[in-house]
Amino acid sequence: MVDTRTKELYARIFDIGREEQDILDSSVIRDKDGEKRSSSDERACIRFPLDKGIAGYVATTGKTLNIVDAYSDSRFNR
Repeated sequence: MVDTRTKELYARIFDIGREEQDILDSSVIRDKDGEKRSSSDERACIRFPLDKGIAGYVATTGKTLNIVDAYSDSRFNR
């Protein structure tokens, strides 16, 4: 997904075990604007710049890609 406010791509992570969720729920962090946010909000989401990686290429160009080996593609964002 695209966050137009921060110019980032992000994906929410839903596959998280109960123990990890208990740890995440127990602390609070602050977001970029200084507002309180639970660490589960932050850690349950992957964010990176809109122009980074294969996903960034697709998001910025609108082109569809079919890549056989993403790891060997120069646009791959490890």
